[in-house]
Amino acid sequence: MGVRRIWLALSFVMVVAVPAFAQGTGGRMGGGSWGRSSSSSSSSSSSSSGSYHSSSSSGGGYRSSSSSSWGHSSPSTGYHYSGGGGGGGAMPSGMFLLLLLGGGAVVVVWLLAQAASNRSPSMNFMPTFYPGGDGGGFNSVDVSVLRVAIDGRARKFVQSELARIAKIADTATDEGRATMLREVSLLMRRVRDAWVYGGAVNEPMRAMETAKAAFDKHVDDARARFDVETVTNVQGKVATAVAPEHTPRSEEGAGLILVTLVVAARSELFTVTRIGNGEELRQALDAASHRTDLIAIECIWQPSEDADRLSSVELEAKYPRPDLIPIEGALVGKIFCTYCSGPYPMELVSCPHCGAPRDTDLPRAA
Repeated sequence: MGVRRIWLALSFVMVVAVPAFAQGTGGRMGGGSWGRSSSSSSSSSSSSSGSYHSSSSSGGGYRSSSSSSWGHSSPSTGYHYSGGGGGGGAMPSGMFLLLLLGGGAVVVVWLLAQAASNRSPSMNFMPTFYPGGDGGGFNSVDVSVLRVAIDGRARKFVQSELARIAKIADTATDEGRATMLREVSLLMRRVRDAWVYGGAVNEPMRAMETAKAAFDKHVDDARARFDVETVTNVQGKVATAVAPEHTPRSEEGAGLILVTLVVAARSELFTVTRIGNGEELRQALDAASHRTDLIAIECIWQPSEDADRLSSVELEAKYPRPDLIPIEGALVGKIFCTYCSGPYPMELVSCPHCGAPRDTDLPRAA
């Protein structure tokens, strides 16, 4: 009995502690054009009458159907909120303000009620919303993060395709980055049957400067979860690095690959509220790939090398819930062997400790 307990303890340490010390590889491609957007926004909000107008001239402005804000005018509505009204207009202005405040309160109450009704105890619910946007008005930017992990059936194919795209993508221009995003989105949707984890972060609309800080934070966070970038293409600069030597271990199996997309756009992006079977993630990828108002896009993936394997147990150690949530029906996560009780990743067909076949009816480890 004592030997059995020692074996279980060693098995647990081997499977659980390894992720903390494992060196990982990754790749990165993308870029942005933050400077041009901030310069064009200053001219669109400098009206002497106090009204805000969406610019559609050739000077870099843009038009958004959702860009009008409470308390400001829009040329298409006929309402004009001006600071220079005469005495005869005092009563209508007061009534308009009361209606505006009342309508705002109703909207806030409705949004709170919707959020409460949609909250679910299921781990498929995505609580990664960041309230408290600073209201950038016409200079506002939306930042979203999409994460998809793909199993060993398609892992090597996705690695090679991402490396190919990174070598040829024109990340120095808006058009090139949009093309890169479409290629990556198409690749991800092509292997949808191999999706095993998903995750999303939905930032609020922010002013340009704070949106860039949020964007950079998410990019840095994704890059910090591995050690060596072997493939990079950022703002048109392509580079490669020699990967450290890796020896795949039996407990890692064929390995997974995690692809993270960080997207910034001038209007609100598709909001993922639930991972479920991955349908909302698919819709978000499709919507992002057809945007014409992108400011910046970064694609980060890990691992980038074939010999660098990443099991679901290791991935969950890097990205605990709710950062990543299993797709419905995916055989991932940690389970215990029926025969030796050793822990191992569920995607393996047999126990790496004793060789016993996996029992698919086994509950996941706590």
